[in-house]
Amino acid sequence: MKTHALLMNGRTWGDAQPLERGGGDDISRRLHNFDGTKAFSLLLWKLPPGKRLDDVKSPDEEANEYIQCAGWADRMTCEVRRSNGGKYEHFVVGHAPNGHNPGKKETIHWDDVET
Repeated sequence: MKTHALLMNGRTWGDAQPLERGGGDDISRRLHNFDGTKAFSLLLWKLPPGKRLDDVKSPDEEANEYIQCAGWADRMTCEVRRSNGGKYEHFVVGHAPNGHNPGKKETIHWDDVET
């Protein structure tokens, strides 16, 4: 049974291939193709225990643990959300946990959306 799924550009989702079957190459290729317009976001999320992708209503409701990236191939932001001791932790790569970093940030624009 597959354990993870991919959501591309907030619209298209599918099963993630295991790393030993080329899944890592697929993710790398997708990230390298980010152009900020047609290809701009990727969410790799853990399926709920015992559920297949066909059993899930939507990533919006059930993607509780994930890695997501958005932007361009040469300039993107990546976030990780994981469960730790019954609580969720949110990390932005290059920043302290749960947004506790007043350091420099860059605004990323894509498809008329700003983050």
